[in-house]
Amino acid sequence: MGSVFGHILDIRLFGINPDSTADQTALIQDAINQAATLRKQLYFPNGTYYIKADDNPLNYPDFLRDSGGLALQDNSDLLLENDAKFYVIPNNKKQYNLFRIYNKKNAKIKGGILIGDRYSTEKNGITGEWGYGIAVSGSENVYIEDVQSIDMWGDGINLQFAEPDTSTYLDCKNIQITNIHCYNNRRQGMSIESGIDVIVQNSIFEKTNGTGPGCGIDIESASINSTVKNVIIQNCVFRDNASSGVLIMSRVDGASVLNCKFENNQDLEGQLKLYSNIGNIKIFGNTLIGDGIKAGGASLINGSNIQFINNTIKNGILKIVTINNGSNNEINITDNFFSSDFSFWSPFFTDGSHEISINFRNNVIDYRNVSDLSNSIGLNLSNITNSNFTDNKFYNIIGINVIGSNNTFKNNIIDKTSSTSIVVTGNYNIISGNRIINPCYIYDVYAVFNLDGNFNSVFENTVEKTISTVSQNLVNLSSTSKGNSFFSNISYPITINIGSTDPSNYFKIKDNLPAASIVGKAGDVKKDNTDYYLCVESSELDDLGNITQNAIFKQIV
Repeated sequence: MGSVFGHILDIRLFGINPDSTADQTALIQDAINQAATLRKQLYFPNGTYYIKADDNPLNYPDFLRDSGGLALQDNSDLLLENDAKFYVIPNNKKQYNLFRIYNKKNAKIKGGILIGDRYSTEKNGITGEWGYGIAVSGSENVYIEDVQSIDMWGDGINLQFAEPDTSTYLDCKNIQITNIHCYNNRRQGMSIESGIDVIVQNSIFEKTNGTGPGCGIDIESASINSTVKNVIIQNCVFRDNASSGVLIMSRVDGASVLNCKFENNQDLEGQLKLYSNIGNIKIFGNTLIGDGIKAGGASLINGSNIQFINNTIKNGILKIVTINNGSNNEINITDNFFSSDFSFWSPFFTDGSHEISINFRNNVIDYRNVSDLSNSIGLNLSNITNSNFTDNKFYNIIGINVIGSNNTFKNNIIDKTSSTSIVVTGNYNIISGNRIINPCYIYDVYAVFNLDGNFNSVFENTVEKTISTVSQNLVNLSSTSKGNSFFSNISYPITINIGSTDPSNYFKIKDNLPAASIVGKAGDVKKDNTDYYLCVESSELDDLGNITQNAIFKQIV
């Protein structure tokens, strides 16, 4: 063994040459073992270190094995200078570990550049995706800091469970990743397939490409034998990855993505994607910037207790979907800002085969920079129930389209809609206290409100106009609707179109109604003293314009 200086051992004292192009795996492994036994920090100066990362003679995806590369021990502490470069010696294997931490406690790697073999000729014709820069399996109290991991055949960093025997499964616990840079890795920047109490912070994940999933970070339980719980991703950057910047899916209980930046990640469903059998997820304070071509925003697919708060989405969407008998419930979407420079998908929409419950409050959707609204909709909400949409602000959108029941739309500001401001298809919905400005300013033949369903209530809304080309129709009611109520709305529009004559519909109209006349069409309203009358059957005229049958009016209660 070489000399010991204080608490640090220099690898050159073990006969290791930092400028060698030879395989020094065995020498470095011996130094790691001795330093851990003595509880000393092992120091690697700037230089090049070539490592045989594989030692399995067979070419199969045995990615849970405790072999290959450099193995940290209990109490290992490696200090790598910033320009200490560790190269994977090129191989024709599907799997390898440049560094591995398997069923260990209290291990640390700080500094260095780890370089994989994805472009070597040995990889010609090779499949697989399990070549890792750092593989942590079933270990506790692991700290990785100031590391660059690039060009790996699989992941820059991988957290996985360990299986030391056929009946034992060990999860990673208390893992802290700080100031790392995962660049141009083939499968993932980082995978968290097992982990309890994991923190990833102040790091960059970019240009993952080559094979799926292709994410910056994939948080996904490897199997029913592994646990992923209490994961925090904070102050990180995700850009130019082939798929999502962050993917959270499959048996994840508790994950937070906080104050991160997402830019130009290419998954069609979103730069941030939550998918399948997850719960207790917090997405807070993030910025997601799309390019106007891909989805650009975030997708929430099959989850529970999801908090999406104080995020900014530019040139992207927020999509909530239920599929494959999944569910979305207890979703809180508050204090977010949506904007776009492009006309494309709805900035927020829901879809799916099962009902979705949402609290959508105090959000801003601002499309004032978009000149062509032909392809966008403010909110397109399908199959929602027991949801609340309150205190939001919408600027320059097509409108809000709702399919569902038992929902409340209250105290929102909707400033400029090119078409119908609020379309409701469903039952027992409440639309109240909203301020609507310049509705239907492009399609002015449409109504401000369109109702197709039963027992919906529209009341105490205010409709204003500051431009001339806006709707003159306040409400349209489908012919099969019943039990709806429409009252105490203050507005400039002068007509309503009541397709249904069912007496259970209750209408009380206020302000600016036409004078009484025996000439009218269905939906017209006339006033006689203080009473209002609705035309339920149109007048008929002959070819000369003479009245052949008077319109039939019924009093509006």
